[in-house]
Amino acid sequence: MNNYLMTGDRTRWEVLWVVRKKGKQPRIVCIEFENDFSGALQLYLKVKAAGRPLCTLRCTNVGFPPPEKFRPHFIRVVVGHKVVRRKGRKFRKKIYGDQEVIPLKELNLKGVWWCPYCREMRRFQHWDGYESRTLFSGVWIPKPGMYCPMCGISQEDHHVRKWNPQAITIQYQIEAPKRLRKAKTNGRGRSRSRSSRRRT
Repeated sequence: MNNYLMTGDRTRWEVLWVVRKKGKQPRIVCIEFENDFSGALQLYLKVKAAGRPLCTLRCTNVGFPPPEKFRPHFIRVVVGHKVVRRKGRKFRKKIYGDQEVIPLKELNLKGVWWCPYCREMRRFQHWDGYESRTLFSGVWIPKPGMYCPMCGISQEDHHVRKWNPQAITIQYQIEAPKRLRKAKTNGRGRSRSRSSRRRT
């Protein structure tokens, strides 16, 4: 909760949980609290105590970092050796260097991602698109990608890409063909304009 204190009153909150009924598809209940963090926290604790599945206290407009142990960091490792002389005798001395460790890289490959809005580890799922929750609520938007199964945030989001290396890879794979098509189109446009100038 310390991260919340750093963000001030601009954060907006909601509480989500899953309802399962026999013979029906599970559905996600979402109660919005705007910037009433105390109210959201009270409901979250109440729902969690009731044992509701996947109870989540979610921030809708601020992305939070993962716990310290899952953030990129550097460790000291032996990168080589060198021979040194001491009192006429040769010794092998270890050479140390810094090596970056990205814990979420391996977890991403296993399907586990950090959701910066749910503030939980999630198994992101591949969806073909999503239903809009903004101006045109309920409208289906076709957009293939990896999505959080609880809140629906995708790999396109800045904070998702910031902490999940696999999100950058997937986003590049999606955008690369678009860039290629755009480059080809621009190339054809330029060649036509040059040829037209020559004819005149």
